Amino acid sequence: MISNYELSNMLASTEISNRDKLLLILNAANEKPLQSADVKKLAIESGLHEAENWNVSDSLTKANGLAVRVKDGWILANDGKRYVKENHLNQPSSVKIMSADLRVLLSAIKNTDSQAFVKEAITCLNVDAYKAAVVFIWIGAISVLYDFVIANHLSDFNREANRRDARWKPATNRDDFTRMKESDFLDILGALSILNKNVKEHLKNTSLNLRNSCGHPNSIKIGKLNVEAHIEFLAQNVFAVFS
Repeated sequence: MISNYELSNMLASTEISNRDKLLLILNAANEKPLQSADVKKLAIESGLHEAENWNVSDSLTKANGLAVRVKDGWILANDGKRYVKENHLNQPSSVKIMSADLRVLLSAIKNTDSQAFVKEAITCLNVDAYKAAVVFIWIGAISVLYDFVIANHLSDFNREANRRDARWKPATNRDDFTRMKESDFLDILGALSILNKNVKEHLKNTSLNLRNSCGHPNSIKIGKLNVEAHIEFLAQNVFAVFS
């Protein structure tokens, strides 16, 4: 079932016919019969003000059996339900596209622990658990960076870490990196030119800040666009480069 926000966006589209907009309204009623006046009212309340002048009953009567009039009003016929689902509700959302893109990236990630974090992020995306998705995709990205450093730059990393903090005990595995703040870890990758300055600054000041906001109790609200931007940046600048 689509939300009121999604319904309003669909009704505002110039690519959807007036008949199909009426079918979408019936679909949103979730099998509750609607009188023609009720259909028109819902259309107007959803921003489709031109529906004021529509002959709803005539349009639905001519809908080729996709809608049917019962005792208490209009409902979608079974063919109408299939039609709406196939033509308007099965279009790939940006979240589904993100999930598909992440599944492609999974094949390039060698470490199963890193893969698991990304799989968790995909699961969260698909149920609109945006804060959790932000946290898990960040952990997956950091995990990939840990793997890359261990495989390619571990001696240089430990040397720079010890230069910054004489108490640093050299890391030998992924778990050892957790003794260091993620912001400090990113600073070292920047100092070693593993990350360029702009990527490092974005990861530290934008991506990590969002992860921290989503991972601790607070009143922050985030939406799909915030998550999309977060995932897109990590996908392009971490997963695609260091996996």
